[in-house]
Amino acid sequence: MRHYRWDQVPEEAMPAEGSVLRRFVGGEQMTVARVVFTAGSAVPEHRHENEQFAVVLSGEMEFVVEGEPIIVRAGEVIHLAADERHGARARTDAVLLDVFAPPRADWGTPGA
Repeated sequence: MRHYRWDQVPEEAMPAEGSVLRRFVGGEQMTVARVVFTAGSAVPEHRHENEQFAVVLSGEMEFVVEGEPIIVRAGEVIHLAADERHGARARTDAVLLDVFAPPRADWGTPGA
């Protein structure tokens, strides 16, 4: 068992337009990240081997998935299949909780 406090996990800037900051922790089977966007910030389209659930905790995001835009608001979840091309732009300040399986090996060692 591990216990984490987001304010004690190192924060890092993500490759993005504007300000997108993440903190993440990981286990043997998944990675969980808290991602903070300022309004107008965007993560460019990309793909990864990981299945992903993005939970919008606050704010409003526009995702583009395989060329199709979708608005996801606070209290909503979007599921992205492994290798599905996607990007995201914050329509307002927003906070997301992202869950990836398998773990995001390309992000390095999780904080804390």
